[in-house]
Parts: sequence; C-alpha cells; structure tokens
Amino acid sequence: MIVQAPRPRGKGPFGDSNMRRSILAALAVLVLSLGAHAAEAPQLADAPLRAVQFVDDQEGWAVGDEGVVWHTIDGGQSWERQPTGVRASLRSLHFLDPFTGYVAGTECLPGGGTTGVILFTSDGGLKWQRASVKELPGLHRIKFLDKRTGYVAGAGSDLHPTGVFGTEDGGITWKPIGGESKGGWLAADFGPDQLGVLGGREGSLMALRPQGLIKAEIDGLGRRGVRAVQLLGRQAWAVGEGGLVLTSANSAGLKWSYADVQLPPEVANAWDFHALHFVGEHGWIVGRPGSVVLHTWDKGKSWQVQQTGQSLPLHGIHFLNERLGWAVGDLGTILATSDGGKSWKVQRRGGQRAAILVLTPTGGGFPAGSIALLGADEGYLAAAVQVAATPGQHNAESTVRFAEAVRLAGGCQGETLWQFPLPAHLQQATASELARAWGDSMDEARGYEEVIRQLVLALRIWRPDVVLTSHPDPRSPEGQAGAFVALAASKAFDLAGKADAFPEQLTKLDLQPWTPAKLYGRWDSVSGANVIIDLNTPRPQLLMSPAEKAAPAWHLLLEPGAERPALDSYRLLASRLDDAEKHKHLLQGLKLGIGGQARREFDPTTLEDEDWQKVVRSSQQRRDFLAIVRKDFNDPEKARRLPAVVAKELAGLREDQGAEAAYTLASLYARTGQWLMARELFLMMLDRYPAHRLTPEAARWLIRFGASSEARRREELKHFVAVANYPLIGPRAEPGNALEPNLPRLPARGATYGTALIRRSEELREWSKSSLAVGDVLAAIGPQFYQQPDVQFALGAAHRQLGQHQEPKLWCTQFKLKQSGGVWHDAAGAELWLMSKIGQPPKPAASCGAVDAPPFLDGQLDDPCWKDAQPIPLNDAVGRTAERYPTEAWITHDANFLYLALRCKHPSDGHMKDPVKPRPRDADLRDFDRVSLLLDLDRDYATYFRLEVDQRGCVCEDCWGDRSWNPKWYVAAHVEPGCWQIEAAIPLVELTVEPIRPHQAWAFNVVRTIPGKGVQAFSTPADAEPRPEGMGLLLFQRDQPTQPMPPPRLEGVGTDR
Repeated sequence: MIVQAPRPRGKGPFGDSNMRRSILAALAVLVLSLGAHAAEAPQLADAPLRAVQFVDDQEGWAVGDEGVVWHTIDGGQSWERQPTGVRASLRSLHFLDPFTGYVAGTECLPGGGTTGVILFTSDGGLKWQRASVKELPGLHRIKFLDKRTGYVAGAGSDLHPTGVFGTEDGGITWKPIGGESKGGWLAADFGPDQLGVLGGREGSLMALRPQGLIKAEIDGLGRRGVRAVQLLGRQAWAVGEGGLVLTSANSAGLKWSYADVQLPPEVANAWDFHALHFVGEHGWIVGRPGSVVLHTWDKGKSWQVQQTGQSLPLHGIHFLNERLGWAVGDLGTILATSDGGKSWKVQRRGGQRAAILVLTPTGGGFPAGSIALLGADEGYLAAAVQVAATPGQHNAESTVRFAEAVRLAGGCQGETLWQFPLPAHLQQATASELARAWGDSMDEARGYEEVIRQLVLALRIWRPDVVLTSHPDPRSPEGQAGAFVALAASKAFDLAGKADAFPEQLTKLDLQPWTPAKLYGRWDSVSGANVIIDLNTPRPQLLMSPAEKAAPAWHLLLEPGAERPALDSYRLLASRLDDAEKHKHLLQGLKLGIGGQARREFDPTTLEDEDWQKVVRSSQQRRDFLAIVRKDFNDPEKARRLPAVVAKELAGLREDQGAEAAYTLASLYARTGQWLMARELFLMMLDRYPAHRLTPEAARWLIRFGASSEARRREELKHFVAVANYPLIGPRAEPGNALEPNLPRLPARGATYGTALIRRSEELREWSKSSLAVGDVLAAIGPQFYQQPDVQFALGAAHRQLGQHQEPKLWCTQFKLKQSGGVWHDAAGAELWLMSKIGQPPKPAASCGAVDAPPFLDGQLDDPCWKDAQPIPLNDAVGRTAERYPTEAWITHDANFLYLALRCKHPSDGHMKDPVKPRPRDADLRDFDRVSLLLDLDRDYATYFRLEVDQRGCVCEDCWGDRSWNPKWYVAAHVEPGCWQIEAAIPLVELTVEPIRPHQAWAFNVVRTIPGKGVQAFSTPADAEPRPEGMGLLLFQRDQPTQPMPPPRLEGVGTDR
C-alpha cells in the first residue's frame, strides 16, 4: 500500500544560518509584541516534551504533546513555540540540516486505535505542514538517512501489523515493511543498507534487514519494555524499564547482551530509562525519575550517576559533543549542560511539580471531570498514575491513550506503571490474588510492598499537595483492584516523607522526602463525602461545564454508552492540615498561587454578563436535552417519536455539543439493545456532523449493524422498539471543512461524502445494503477508517448476503498478499479456503455433525452423540492453565437444536462449587470458573451471540455486548471432585431462521476463564472479554435427519432458560 501526500520541496529560504537567525530573532520580537502568546492555551506551556535535537550549538528544537514544537536560536537561552496546526503527541524529530526537518507523532481515536502524524518543514519550522494523510498508525520514531530515504516506526494496526514504514522519495509516500507482525514500537533507529533496530513493550526487540524484520536474539526481558535504541554502525545500544541497558557489539542489533551498569537491584527497579545518546566514547541515559543521569565515558565499561537538580521524568536527550547537551521531559522541562552532564541548568519549564496526583488502578477510574475543573479551569497542575497496565500487544496503545486522556481533561501528564499487568481474568481477583500476581514467585508480601514502593516513588517525583485515589471499599465500582490501590496509596502517603522508607530513592536517585497534605478517596455517594464537585455547572475559564470538557477524555477511557457522572464525590482518608474534614474544596487550606510551582499561569476570563448567560444557557440546553431523552428512554410509545424530538433539540445546540450529545445517546441505545434507535441517531451524526471526530465511529457501528445476521435475527424476533425514521437533510459541510480541518476528505468510487450519503439514502435502512451504503460514506471520510479489516470483513459479510461473492474474494486475496501474518491475515485466508477447501484451513476448525437422537441433558456426557463426536480441546490463551485445568468441548446439532457439552477439570483444592437451583437470569459469573460459547453466523468477526455458563450451572447471555438478549435454552450441570460438566441445548430458532446446510461454516470459539489463573480457548487470540477476530471455524458436515426430532430431555427442574 502506498500513502501519498504533497509536501513542499526546495532549499532553505535564507542564504546562511547567521542571516537566518537574525531574521528569526526579528520575527520572534514581532510575535511577542503582538501578544500572540497571551492568547495561547496555558496548558501548552507544561505539555510533556518527548524529543530534542540541535543542529549546532545555537539552534535546536524540542517536540512533545499537544502538538508543541519549541525552537531556539541562542543555545536555549530563549525558546519560542512554532505553530504546527495539530494537537497530537509529537514523539520524535529529525533535522537533516537547519532547514529540512521531520516530526512524527500519534493521535488516539475514540473507538480504539491510533493514527500517525508526520510533519515536515523546509524553512526551519517557520511553517510546518502535515506530510501524511492519517493512513499510518500512531508513530513513535522517525529517522532520515538523506533527503529521500527515511523510516518511521510505531504502533502496529490491523492494516499495518508491523508498524514500520519506509520512504524513498523524501516522505511523499510510505510503504509498509514486512516481517514478523509485532508492532507497538516505542524505540527505533536506522542506518544505511536497510539496517535498523526496534524496541517496544514487554521485551520486544527486532532487527531490520533487507528481507524485513527479524526477531533479535536476547534472553528474556520479562515485563520490561525497551524505550530507546541507538545504532552506531555495527554496534547498538538499547535502554528500557527497570534499569534495562543492553548492548549489541557487532551485529547491528541482531544479538544482544546485558550491559553491567553497576546498579543495585532496588535502584534499577525504580529507575526506568526513556532515552539515550552516545557521542564518541561518551553516552548518557535519562528517564524516570529525572533527578539523575547515567553517564559513561568509555563506551560502557564504566558508569557514573550525575544529578540534574530536578525530579520530573525526562523523555529525550541530545548531545552535540562530549560537553554540550540538552534533555527534555515533563511539564515542558528543558535542561542544558555545558560540562558533559556534571551540572545541569533549567532553560524552560511550565511548572516544577504537581498540585494534585491521581492514583488509579485503571484508566476507567480516572476522575476526568474533577481534573477538568481543577486543571483546565482553575489551573492546578494535575498528574495521574495508572497503576495497572494492560498486558500484551495493547499495552503500548493503552499507555499512550491514558496519557492523552489526562491531557484532554486538563491534566499535565498521565503515567502507566509497567510492573503490574492486569489481564482481564485478574480484574475480579481479590487483593491477595493481585498481590501474589504482582510479587516475585507469587510472593504476596513482596507484591504489596512493590506497589507501595512505586507509589512512594511517584509521590517523591511529582511532589503533590493533594493525592486522589480509589474508593477503599472493594464493593465499590472499582472493585478489589481499586481497594488495593487505595490501601497502598494510604501507606505511601505515610511513608513518602520518611527518610528511612525506601532510602535508595533518596541516596541513589537523588530524590527528596515528600509529605503531601491531604489524601482523598473516590466516594460513590454524596452521603459520607467531604468534597462534592458538580460537573454540570459551567466554569468561567472553560466556557463550558467540566463534564463537557471531560467528554473527549471519557471517549478514550470508557466504553461507548458508559454512564458518566454528574457529580464527583470524595472522602478524606488522611490529612496533615487542621480541620481538613471541613474542607469543601480539594485544594482548600493550601496556598498555590497562579503561575507558581504547581499552578499554571493564566489571566482569569472576564465576560460581559450577557455573554456569560449565553454560556450558561448553552450548557443548560445540553443537560435538558439529555434529561428529556433519558426520561423517555424506557417508554416504547415515546421512544418511537424520539428521532424527531432529538433532531429538534440538536438544532439548538452548538455543533460540538450536538455531535457529542447525539453520539452519547446513540451509544447508550446501542449498549442497552435498542439498536433501531441507535441506528437513527448514528445516521443523524453522519447527516449533521460529518467532520466531527466521533462520526467515523458512528459509521463503523452502522456498517457492522447493517451486515449483522445476529442483529437481523433479533429484529425478526421483535426484540427492538420500532422507531420513526430520521429524515436526512444532507450534511452542511464536507469532512475537513468544519470542526476538524485536518480530517482528510478522500472520495470513494468517485463520490464525495455528501453525494455518497444522499445518493444511497434509500438503502440506509435495508439489511446488508445499508452496510455497503455507509461503507461509501466512511470511505469518503478517509481510507484510514474504511480500509481497516474489521470494517472490510463486515462489508464482505454484507456482500455475501446479497449474493456478491467476488468482492470479498478480491479484497481477501489482496489483503492476504500484503500481510505476512496475523489474526486478520488468517481470517482472510480462511475465507479463501472456504471457497476452495484445498489444503488445511488457516484458522482452527472444528466439525459439527448432525445427530440421530438428542442427548439426555443431565451433565453426565454418556449419550451416544457425545461418544461419536470429536472432542475439541482448549489451549492456553492467557497464562498457563491448560495442564492443570484441562478442558474439552463437544458440539453437535439436529434440525432444531445446537448441542454443547463441556468437561472442565481442575485440581481438587477447594475449586469445586455445588450447582445452583433455581438459577437466576443473567447471573454475575465473573468470580467463577466459566465457559463462553461465541457464535458468529455470518463470519463478519464483529457481531456475535455469546452464551456463558459457569461451574455452578448459572448462565448469562449477550448479543454483541447487549445483555438484554435473553434466549430460551436448556442447561444441565454435573459436579464431581476434580471436574464440572455441562450439557446444553440451544434452539436454532433463537439464532437463525435459516436451516443449517451441509458444508455451511460459522465463526465460533469456546473460551474458558479461570479467575485469577488464566484463559483457555479453542482459537486465539481470546480473552475473558470477547475477541471476535480470534474465532475459529465451525464446519457443519452433513444433512439433517429426515425425521422430526423430539426436543431434548431434561433431568430435574430449573434447567429451562
């Protein structure tokens, strides 16, 4: 695939660097005299900086979050911000000369995934142009070898799994580089002859060679990620988390060994390395904390620790020679040294510490509304630490996503600790189970101590006055993980100011004891809370409510349609201030002046009363609108008329408010199973708000819905409230011309967005055809959305349902040829295999034969149908449990039912649970050993039926995440020491109106989740929550019995669902 975008070419506009600096200095004075900086957002000053480069001892650039590029022409004595026109997190830069430079970065998409940003300048940054059209995934590194040859690396995506791209025309086009599908790169460096080295999360290291990416040779790195690499001819260096330093002596990054940096284990575990730079024999390494720098003067034979005099994390470093260097990091910090790092001087920063530090187990617990008030409106610097990391390939994206969400809400930085992975099967684990999982060799005490150690470290780095943490009760929405973090935060609050607590942080890392003033825990009700924050009242600096300001952050952190708070409540857990229990504001009792160490510099907004009343009315309109719609939500008669009501109310809102409200409501209806209403509201978004950042997600939902045989069956069964159709009026602006001018407008099949929508408007409510029609609209929004495999498989399913088999065949063939592997590569191969049946299927496949007699449902598994069927073994998907907890499944069918049998073994150590009778509907199974059957009848790998049963025989079902789907099915459980067994019969009429045909194929999976232990599955990837793209194939083998079959016989009572 080739991505094209125009960019300017040519030599620099000035004859020599001295003349150029004189002109730039004059321009800087002019800009300052015009007061341009007074108007810029105050939070740009404290945006984290990620990379720095100087072209000589006077001129350099530093880049970071919020799209900031800082520039100096006097060695860093003064820095001016160069406008870029983007708000992305800029992660890397490379200047070939004082005029020609490139910057790479990443932006997170509301529905998941990232998009890459490449900026180019030919005049030293006076003008930056976007040199990519958002088809690339998020980027973390960029390197040019000359003005034509360059590389970028970053997040892998379904479309570009390796996450590495090259250009041979100066960045006009980028081609993906093949090899092992890894992605998630945080570090990369490249040299001539197609040599390179890449590093990423959880010990990922690969080498680039002319034939593509090759896995590097290195002993296991465990959970530690590689954060920076440097290629020096045939030698290479790599650094990362937990004091990781690696060297590659003469293989250009193919073979690695550990460097001996003479750090005690307790120091290495507390020091995460983020960046390095070597010049000759000298090398420097910086990271978190930023209070110290690791320096070698003899190519790594000897090392010394240098002090910087400040604690904030550092993310980038650059040296011109053995003496002159710069380092950049959080709160917009830029440090400089002229003596090789022996002493460092602060050249600029947007603050010195945080006023508030949030400690949350996961991003879902981050109080975005409160930070919008405290950070964006009142100017307090608020940092956040996400204690538990998402494991595996999604880790890199989740850390970037959390950091961006914190900034969007008004915070200054969001960090994620790498030491504490939280896979889905651990999310309901007890505090003891979490501590064992996070301790060495399942050591519970060690795990608890390590969490406290890292939280003390965070307090000493950020030095906050107020700490916000989770609810201390495990019965709260944040559960056991939240209570665990709250307990550890309370202990860290006590210890951070004591010199004898984790003394290596003070003596070796040059940090200072820190004593916060107050510790608050989240509270789930007004009763018992000390501080209550109203999130719906407009604020003068925001010119909107905190809830409106927090909305973009919530889109990154919460599931679509998830409930958002109107109030944030806090209870005082500990304090060193008198009468703190009487405080009504989180910062009450503290003196933090505007523009001080922990508060932004800003001029309070003054509005005329009339203008302020407009703000108040606008915010009130939004609240009233949502209240009206929510009130009528469960009234079928009123719900039928809601599209007209919504359309009328939206007309009175600002476009950003209207799009946000429409998406919120549509997502709520989608989550609760009212999919026809969701369809109308998502169509309304396409019609009215084509340029909004949420509109691509609306289109993706509509494509999946229109192609879904599962959704179609539910409509046939009258599961949805009928609604009036929303009348299309046609978009008022093409994408790219309204709310987001950088969103590309790329036509599909010769159609613009508006013509694609109107031309096919008659098909927008027809099954299958609607999916293809919205596909045209999404293609007009941008190919980076349209070409994603999850979209294309849904479109392929729609084509097949319309008898159009050539289109999906062509796409699968082309896609498979471009990919070297991965789950979507295998799914495309499976579709092609089903058309030919030549060779072995690329995905796991199981046979489902027809039976002559139904089983007697008693859980004993002694019927002939099971003895004749081939068992389906489950393998490890997450963790290692298959050996101690072996699982087998059997699936058969007749003309009326699909039959499932399960045998789930376990050690005889108290794991056994007695069957429950009578069984409740939609029981909470999360704390129990359970098995999920996922059925995707049209192989769109997006929508599915899920039927779950646990070791007690309790059941739960959902359709595409909608728990209101309640099919009638039959389950019998049998329990004995060391094993639990299930027999189930699922009426086919609940799934489809069509009879099963011989040689028909469904996508399916059987997944067993053992809480606190791991996950097994027939096909991977799989997890405790559905991974539909990882499903295998269920192949139906022969005709149904010719005689009508009796219904399944049941033992006992309470088995009928």
